[in-house]
Amino acid sequence: MNRVLFVFILYMYGIPASASFEQAYIPINTGGTTILVPIEKSPETVKLLSFKSSENVTEIAWSPTHEAQYYQLQYLSQGEWKSSSDRLLLPYYRQVGITGPFRVRGCNRYGCAQWQTNNRPIQKPLHVPAFYTNNAKSDSQGAIQVSWFVEGATSLTLLVIEGSTVVRRIDGLHPIQGEFTTRIKQLSQITLRATGFNGEFVDKSLIATTAPKLPIKLSGVRSNYKQPLYETDLDIIEKSIIEYQDNLIFSTHDGLLVFYKATINHNQEIDWAYQWHIELEGAVNNAPLIDGDFLYFTESYYDSTGRVCRIRWQDALGKVCTNKVSSSLLASPVLVNAVNTDTNPSFFESVRQFAHSFSSNRREIESGLYIFHENGMVEVLDPVNDLQVKRRFSIRGSIDTTLGISITPTLVMNLDYPSYHPQFIIQQDKDLIGVHVPETQSSESEMSVFNTMSRWFSGEKGEDEGTQNTKVQAETQAVQELQVVWRDSL
Repeated sequence: MNRVLFVFILYMYGIPASASFEQAYIPINTGGTTILVPIEKSPETVKLLSFKSSENVTEIAWSPTHEAQYYQLQYLSQGEWKSSSDRLLLPYYRQVGITGPFRVRGCNRYGCAQWQTNNRPIQKPLHVPAFYTNNAKSDSQGAIQVSWFVEGATSLTLLVIEGSTVVRRIDGLHPIQGEFTTRIKQLSQITLRATGFNGEFVDKSLIATTAPKLPIKLSGVRSNYKQPLYETDLDIIEKSIIEYQDNLIFSTHDGLLVFYKATINHNQEIDWAYQWHIELEGAVNNAPLIDGDFLYFTESYYDSTGRVCRIRWQDALGKVCTNKVSSSLLASPVLVNAVNTDTNPSFFESVRQFAHSFSSNRREIESGLYIFHENGMVEVLDPVNDLQVKRRFSIRGSIDTTLGISITPTLVMNLDYPSYHPQFIIQQDKDLIGVHVPETQSSESEMSVFNTMSRWFSGEKGEDEGTQNTKVQAETQAVQELQVVWRDSL
């Protein structure tokens, strides 16, 4: 009976028994009888066909298909398709003396796919300028988005690797630029493989992890002291905790910046209550800095980059961030304010300041928000002007770059003594380094009163404002080495 049903189905579908390819079937069980139904199982159409001509040679490559066991390649000559090869096992070929156009298709034992006739010319060499993720940590569902920009590729493949096992493979991605959302279950390596001609390929990888489902919870030890964060079940980064006007601000390992507000109860005691939190793209591994109405913090990412951000500390609004820099930012920001905050100086203090203004060798230090990169670079940001870069410095030649800067430098200032130059004290393991706080850039405004008055009375003309601005901009862009004045060990 089964034989009759099988032959009947062959007759209904009109498939000749002498076909050059095998017929694929799918078994269907109905009423205890197995029926074999013919199905189409030839490969999918090749998505991309690329070529590159040089002198008398044409390189041809196409995106592979998993179902294909071999490929057939043809070229058009005088209106007729002729065979370059009827059985290519690899998805590329070198054609001598023929420039195309070409067409290609994949075949297996069940048949061949439709021809791909769209020829895509490529001139640039294989290169992957950019491969990045929107976040090094997946969302709560395990989803993470990656993006890319590629040149000279004939095909793109995305690999998700857990340990040493490829758990997911995505072929046929856009060969120039695009984005794709995949899912991960644990710490994973996501690799973009860009393939060119003759089997050449370039891999770019990044590491991503999942959001912790059960963050570390330290219950702590109950004592007689007030413990506002006791039993909060927050995975707190201890070095990030700061207290300001009795309020508490800290970050957590699962990517939160949290604010607990302090209030005075009826017993004149302080109580703390959750006020706000913001989600971070990376991690704040150090104590933020509060100045006036604003909170400044450095944020580091899993790809060894970082940035600086500013928010209003009372409500977490008005967020402003710098562009990412190619170094982790593990140290806290350091605010240097060279302005004397005494708004009502005494008579003798006024006389002292006036006398100092006639000293031609007196220089003011560079004020601003100092950001110490792990790799030894130092940036001075303008805290008022949306964290714009004022100047750049380096101490890479004076530190152990394998240790980097991970401990926040200590600022030592004493503006009461004109001969004392403020310093940063930088610690690396047990080594201490004293570094001068840099001075302001030379400009017309820094000339002594005596020289300025002399120029007025002599009628001498100084540089115009445009020339001064050009000089200041050039000095701002230049990276200067900070001066080390002493070293010691703990």
